[in-house]
Amino acid sequence: MSSDVPSSASTDFGVGIIEDYYPLLPEGEVLLAYLDYCTAFYYGRPKVGINFAVLGDDNCGEPVTRWYNVTKLKGPPRRYGDFVPPSRGDLVRDYQNLVGSDVRLDRISFEKLKGLCILSRLKTVTKERRGKPLAPGQQYTVVEELLAILEPNDPRWQK
Repeated sequence: MSSDVPSSASTDFGVGIIEDYYPLLPEGEVLLAYLDYCTAFYYGRPKVGINFAVLGDDNCGEPVTRWYNVTKLKGPPRRYGDFVPPSRGDLVRDYQNLVGSDVRLDRISFEKLKGLCILSRLKTVTKERRGKPLAPGQQYTVVEELLAILEPNDPRWQK
């Protein structure tokens, strides 16, 4: 598997994600580039958020995040924080789907995603956490699933 991203799909999008910026993008499959990750607590639960930038369409450069539940954080929440993932959770499934199944859970490194083009599925969040509908201006897009790493010669690059 090649780890070269063509120059037309640059991953140099600046210094990171703009805090509290939640874009509303079209749902469906999209190409993403890995930016960074952070650990956080959300309603008291430990999470890992992997930040990506959209590649190759009208929304090129827009940031999106894939949030995962984790068992615990090692240390305070921060950018590039340490964490313990559940062995059968979505994070491990997505990660193994992308980089292979021979991964030690205590050695997950998202650096392996740098420079790769990742086919993903986006969805729009239309309800708040208690099930109430969000107003159109409050809706936003999240990464629903990381599907595959694309080779530069894959026809889906040409989207």
